[in-house]
Amino acid sequence: MEGLAAVQGEDWRTAQAAFNAVYQQVPGELAPKLALAFACERGGQPDVAEGLYQTCAVTDATYVAPAAFGMARVRSARGDALAAVQALDLVPTTSRGYTQSRQQRVDVLLEGGTRDLQVLDQAMRTIQGASVDMATRHRYVVRILEEALPLVTASPPRGGQRIGSYEATETAVRDGLEQALRALARETSDLEARVDLVNLANSYRNWSLT
Repeated sequence: MEGLAAVQGEDWRTAQAAFNAVYQQVPGELAPKLALAFACERGGQPDVAEGLYQTCAVTDATYVAPAAFGMARVRSARGDALAAVQALDLVPTTSRGYTQSRQQRVDVLLEGGTRDLQVLDQAMRTIQGASVDMATRHRYVVRILEEALPLVTASPPRGGQRIGSYEATETAVRDGLEQALRALARETSDLEARVDLVNLANSYRNWSLT
């Protein structure tokens, strides 16, 4: 209880001491170890936190999801996007946190600093395979294809390359952006936002001679 109160007050040193005391009393229990990992993560001891999270993840299936999210946060903060993705991939499909892990996986890939079509393809496949609502899916599609457009425009990739279900060509990417933006416009009840989305869709629309 002292540790939880310290967490609420963001007193990480006190939280670490409290959770560590419980952990020493019941070293076989994972709950205090997971709590200690969180306190260490927030309290400036990321390496200790990562080790504790990893132990929880490999010891008991019940703790895999929260431990994996913790590892992903630590690794993302360190700038290691690949390792963060590997942590998120530990979350099983049967977990309530699986859909969240897929969305976070896309975020990590897009925010990891690497901007190439392979990364964008992986991000698109992740969100297209996730059980998210259509508005969320369309927003991610727009985000990914907006990243892809300057890449395929500046240097057209070799034939057959894809970004999820989309061909990695300027025409296909523009079509995908237009369709996703119009779908978002149809789903919004705010007139001003709808007009903005339609205008943005028009700006990406492919030119036609017909």
